[in-house]
Amino acid sequence: MKKLVIGITGRAGSGKTQFCSFLKEKGWKIIEADRIGWELLKRDEIKTEILKAFGNSVFENNEVSRSELSSLVFTSVDKLKTLNRIVHPVLLEELKKQIEQIHEGIVVVDAALIPEWGIGDWFYRVVLLKSNRWKENLRKRGIPDEIINGLEKIQKDIDNYNGENVIVIENNGSIEELKKKAEEFIKGINEVWISHLH
Repeated sequence: MKKLVIGITGRAGSGKTQFCSFLKEKGWKIIEADRIGWELLKRDEIKTEILKAFGNSVFENNEVSRSELSSLVFTSVDKLKTLNRIVHPVLLEELKKQIEQIHEGIVVVDAALIPEWGIGDWFYRVVLLKSNRWKENLRKRGIPDEIINGLEKIQKDIDNYNGENVIVIENNGSIEELKKKAEEFIKGINEVWISHLH
């Protein structure tokens, strides 16, 4: 086995990006599902679908406005479902392609929606990050309360995600504490990785 694929999930504000930054420091390759999603919004065929579904209000200078689109979909479950129908099939295809393009090493996929997409079996391990300060973390990032309240409803089931390959990591302390937990996780995965290489 030349490649090991790890998933990192958790609701918005749980510390996924921070946790992934510790893994990246160790040379692990990171694929961000969010980044792929926003890149897809630049594709003409996706823009056409979004224009049909949501109208001109979510566009700015012929491009999809992330802030306008977020305000719209994260405050309405129906509108979010519409957006997901447009973006998710292509996103999953692209995600799979990016994983397949990496032929060796440890690959990490940062994606809040691993549980919703039902792709847990893509991964050797899935880390579920939980934080009782996720709202506070989002407010610090300047996310408006109406979006935070929407996310609370939309992502409420993520914390209950479980499976044989799921590891739960609580992120309620300092960044140093999270780093320590990341290092323990890295150590465990490296031991498995080394044994696979021999």
